[in-house]
Amino acid sequence: MRVRRECENCGSLFHAGKACPQCGSTKYKRRPPKRTEAEREESRKKRAALLKAQAENAPIVPDWNPSAADRKAVLRRPAKTGGQDLVYKKPRQRVRRTCCQCQRLFVAHNKTCPGCQHVRCTDCPREPAKKDKYPFGYPGDEWGARSIPHFECPQCQTIFQAKGGEGTDCPQCRHENCPRVKPRKFEPEPDPEVWKSVQAKLEELKLD
Repeated sequence: MRVRRECENCGSLFHAGKACPQCGSTKYKRRPPKRTEAEREESRKKRAALLKAQAENAPIVPDWNPSAADRKAVLRRPAKTGGQDLVYKKPRQRVRRTCCQCQRLFVAHNKTCPGCQHVRCTDCPREPAKKDKYPFGYPGDEWGARSIPHFECPQCQTIFQAKGGEGTDCPQCRHENCPRVKPRKFEPEPDPEVWKSVQAKLEELKLD
């Protein structure tokens, strides 16, 4: 709390000294004045009531129903305008898949087109597209007619392209019957040139 001292004679504010800077008087009034013991007790009661109200009506209250089957906590916050409560939900990216045959959208959690009964394949476009993370197709898709077949050698872990079907030989170690790579997420290896440039920049930042 900011406390001020006012001179009783001229009303000037006291500074660090013990005398008024205008008239030199040492008598002053304290602003705000000191509280009595009854006022302090009333302030303690108000503070305890405020803490109790905040504990009972928290800004975000977990709404957990132990009798529910999923038993998941739901975070809610009362709306400022008195309407529907705000419910916290994890942010998710909306993904749409379009059928490559009839250009209709797939229903969520369904791999069959509702229009032409086409099974979702790697040729069905995805929005947003992430070809850098899924170069072999998206998980759960069937191989489309326009998909380029990739094969992975189980012996040397080499991924290569080939025109043949199953049973293609590895060009690196000559392993036979290499299986085709299934649609999955692929983490590309970092470029060595980019790594060298980063190392050079870190060397320049070092101080002697």
